[in-house]
Amino acid sequence: MEVQRLKVRCSFFLLLLMLSVTVSRGQVLQNTEFHQLTPVDGLSQRSVYAILQDEQGYMWFATQDGLNKYNGYEFTIYTHNADDRYSISSNEVRTLYEDSKGNLWVGTLGRGVNLYDREKDRFIRFQGDIDRPQETLSDNSIWDIYEDNNGNFWVGTSWGLNLMERTGPKDEHYLSKDTHYVNKKNDSLSISSNNVTAIYEDSRGNLWVGTEDGLNIMNRQTGQFKRYFHDPDNKNSISANHITTIYEDSKGRLWIGTDGGGLNYYNYKEDTFSSYSHDNTDPNSIVGDRIYAIEEDYKGLLWIGTSNEGLSVFDRAKEQFHNFKYDKYNPKSIHKNGILSLFEGDDRTMWIGTFSGGVNFVDRDKKKIEHYKNNPNDSTSLTYNTVRSFLETSTGTFLIGTDGGGLNIFDRDNGTFSAIRHNPDDKNSIPSDVVLAMEEHQKKNHVWLGTYNGGVSQYNLADNTFKHYQHNPDDVNSLSSNDIFELYKSSRGNLWIGTNGGGVNVLDPQTENIRRYKEDPGDTTSIGNNDIRSFYEDSKGNIWIGSYGGNLTKFNRSKEEFQFFNINGGNLYSSVIQCMLEDQQQRLWLGTRGGGLKLFNRKTHKLTTYSKEDGLPNNVINGMLTDNNGHIWISTNDGLAKFDPDTEKFTKYGIKDGLQSREFSEGAHYKDRQGYMYFGGANGFNRFHPDSITATDKVPQLVLTNFQLFNETVKIGENTPLKKHISQTEQITLPYNSSVITLNYAALEYSAVKGVRYAYKLEGFDSKWNLVGKKRSATYTNLDPGEYHFKLKTANSDGVWGAEKDALTLVIVPPFWRTTWFYLISAILIIGVVSAGYRYRIRSIQEQNKRLEEKVELRTKELNKKNDDLQKALQDLKRTRSELIEKAHKAGMADLATGVIHNIGNILNSINISTTQIAETLNNSKLPKYKRANALLKEHKDNLEDFLINDPRGNKLLDYYLKLEKPLENEHQNLKAHCERLTQKVKLITEVIDTQQSFAKVGRVEESARLREIIKDILKIQSDSISRHELTIKTEFDDQDEVKVQKSKLMHILVNLFKNAKEAMAHKPPSERIIWIETWQEEEHLYLSIADNGSGIKKENLGSVFTQGFTTKDSGHGFGLHSSANYISEMGGSIKVKSDGQGKGATFILTFTKIDQ
Repeated sequence: MEVQRLKVRCSFFLLLLMLSVTVSRGQVLQNTEFHQLTPVDGLSQRSVYAILQDEQGYMWFATQDGLNKYNGYEFTIYTHNADDRYSISSNEVRTLYEDSKGNLWVGTLGRGVNLYDREKDRFIRFQGDIDRPQETLSDNSIWDIYEDNNGNFWVGTSWGLNLMERTGPKDEHYLSKDTHYVNKKNDSLSISSNNVTAIYEDSRGNLWVGTEDGLNIMNRQTGQFKRYFHDPDNKNSISANHITTIYEDSKGRLWIGTDGGGLNYYNYKEDTFSSYSHDNTDPNSIVGDRIYAIEEDYKGLLWIGTSNEGLSVFDRAKEQFHNFKYDKYNPKSIHKNGILSLFEGDDRTMWIGTFSGGVNFVDRDKKKIEHYKNNPNDSTSLTYNTVRSFLETSTGTFLIGTDGGGLNIFDRDNGTFSAIRHNPDDKNSIPSDVVLAMEEHQKKNHVWLGTYNGGVSQYNLADNTFKHYQHNPDDVNSLSSNDIFELYKSSRGNLWIGTNGGGVNVLDPQTENIRRYKEDPGDTTSIGNNDIRSFYEDSKGNIWIGSYGGNLTKFNRSKEEFQFFNINGGNLYSSVIQCMLEDQQQRLWLGTRGGGLKLFNRKTHKLTTYSKEDGLPNNVINGMLTDNNGHIWISTNDGLAKFDPDTEKFTKYGIKDGLQSREFSEGAHYKDRQGYMYFGGANGFNRFHPDSITATDKVPQLVLTNFQLFNETVKIGENTPLKKHISQTEQITLPYNSSVITLNYAALEYSAVKGVRYAYKLEGFDSKWNLVGKKRSATYTNLDPGEYHFKLKTANSDGVWGAEKDALTLVIVPPFWRTTWFYLISAILIIGVVSAGYRYRIRSIQEQNKRLEEKVELRTKELNKKNDDLQKALQDLKRTRSELIEKAHKAGMADLATGVIHNIGNILNSINISTTQIAETLNNSKLPKYKRANALLKEHKDNLEDFLINDPRGNKLLDYYLKLEKPLENEHQNLKAHCERLTQKVKLITEVIDTQQSFAKVGRVEESARLREIIKDILKIQSDSISRHELTIKTEFDDQDEVKVQKSKLMHILVNLFKNAKEAMAHKPPSERIIWIETWQEEEHLYLSIADNGSGIKKENLGSVFTQGFTTKDSGHGFGLHSSANYISEMGGSIKVKSDGQGKGATFILTFTKIDQ
């Protein structure tokens, strides 16, 4: 009999040992959740044959209907275009490979190999050519591409192995003679089959080639192959001949996947194979034998995809498989059992390509928060999803109370559950399936259970029996109510029982006596309310009680009295206290239902409140726990938060972080002896260790994804500003009239993309960073000519900002009349003209003087002859000389004016006047006298005092200096005014030329467009300006508003009108800055009006606003409205303005001819 018992015990021990093996295997990947990308998300097709992440960080997916590039937000799909020789050669993509230089190679079914040109965003094709069979691919159906250590490419096709050698200074690739390796019927040293399915060079330099019929290892010196075939009589041979994939893990182990023979491992030393195949009798064997993909993850686990049996994860060290299959009851299971491809990304996300199930992916690295819930298809899962209580016993048993599924015993090692349920036919069973509270009994293996409508039960875990404590109306020593919401074991060993409506009960475990405490409105020392929600014993032994509507109560043990804190009359929003805790600093924190988090000062009885406005996710707090670092973890009705009392900052966690749902259950919080925290909710419960929930400092890589001008994507081309793909472009040069520029960008983040935030800055324009949240575009309008640097930075889902990225340099080229060389030439011409005129005038005077001298000499001779007429002749001569000089002077001035007018134009007259006035000012300057006075001072510097006192000139000098200040100041002001007038006139010339040039050069291509769409584009362009100036935009559009216009000119007009309206309202408060935009139709015309309530226009000025040069602004020149009127006239429309006067706003109305419908 003893021997039999010993056998039973040994068998039981062996069973436990086997279970422990299963436990450790299950522990590998428990709580794995699969996410999905399908055509609904933008994927071109559901069958994904290959996956790759390139050096930039983009994900690439090969499908039956196109190649997909994914940036975490949207897909770019590349498909074949028969009219474009640079499009991908086929939509049927079968394999992807990125070489050592970052080039992407694409293998297709029936259309050869494609090399992706990343700069031009196009493809270069390599295909078989029957006219050059030895120099091109032997077949166009491509199954694998591989680069060896020499940089040569091996291509597996449906008709042999091909070598593409890398040659030349530019890394060209070509196929030369004798680069095809095909099966030869009578040659055992040739490749075993022409259908080459897998190629791999191992770390030892061996080139392995898998085919449809056998595995090969190639001697690249001789071009010969050693073959491996399945031998039914040799268990050490490869398990099947159809090779699907070859993979070497991080430990140098070579794995071979077969179609029908399972997984093989090659032993280099013995030159033998060991295999792993599916066993129907062993649920822990590999999931299937048709292996299509192998990938090792960062933990050294081997992921294995099968053709239609699901996914296996193999722990080589433990020789254990963990299998995943599609489960229709679990939306987080893998979505299809056919696995075609596997790839682990840089962020440790495992990507899974399925047959007809799209892309699945698993974010394992960030899954620090475990989630357990009910699975109807798994009897070992949690019995009910609403979790209300937790308890770890001193013996290590972990219990979970549910709100309808009874009591669950949680095996934390393997993630399985067993349940204890209420049996109505057994009065000794658990009294209710709703277990709301638990506490450990003093007796070993005994626990207290608080249930809904079942009272309190003492549960014996050893023999699975219950002892019930319930309400008896005839017994005042029984429980006051059977609805138990809270249990708490005090430091004295008594069990405090919180009921729903029955007040507080205190049970003495030794005597089993129960003492009741209930609310007595006539007794101020009684408990505040009978609906009890929480208990807490602080470090001084005080018992604190939170109730429903009864505020906060403290129990005085010595007096057996309750001290009541009337929170309703204080500064608390809610009096329902659902949980309490004391932190490491002995501060008492209260969690309320709707009133947020409260810090209660036990000395002053004052409260400090932290609510949603302070960063709390939600004001309903259901549970609180403290970690070893002093942080408080808070469960709410909208996620979980970590609160740092020292910094008063909250860190939020949501469903994306693994939470069971947004809503947690009241009172369902627990911390076990290892420091793990548990929070229950409406969809199961979460388990995590707070030390493992740390913010990652890894920030995703940033890329530019698109470049737009006037809201239209700019294509790559020789005749466009974009010569390369925007992600490959460092600088873009644009003409001065590129007035609307948009840049799109993305952070290549895949597991937590919704938490990514962005900021950008255009150096040279923005003075600070624009924090734009999730927005992924930046628009700039009307940039002045110059060089700008566009910078980006991003924050990950944990709020950690990365370094700024110099994304792009923008160069706006000025028009030729605004260039330095134009200004220089213009200045030289003006100086030349003035100088020539001056020289001409001097020369004319000199010639006149010469002629005068000759006449004087002649007259002198005549005077010698005519003494009697000397005086009269002398007077005539003087008069004649004066007249001639005056005429000469006038002639010179006329010639000069004519030259200036001829070369510069009427508009430069005012410049000439200003320069003349400057010259006169300088000629009449007091500066020479000032210099003479200074010279006088320098002359007497050695006896200055005597000079100033005794010399009459020195006496006058001091008064002279005092009087000199005002003339010099006037002189300075005159020169400054003249210079400003010159600047304005030069600017006026520039703007006239600007306007005429832009008017002459703007294209005249007209197109049909809807006014509402153009207006929406303008509002989108001006969105930052609207926000910055706090404008309110009101619109009303007619249903039929299609017109034929030159779109760019109309946008110019609207931007101009919008700018004028914005400036007209600058003096108003933000609430009154309103712009009305309206379209309507009457008979044959459509009308568009833009109205503001700004400064308005004087009635006498209404007829002049469209006149060139007219302006009412201090800094304006009147060309905006003038050019707008020219543009609308050219398009066959008209513009007019209405205003009731100054301060009463203005309305501009554009008229268009309707398009015949």
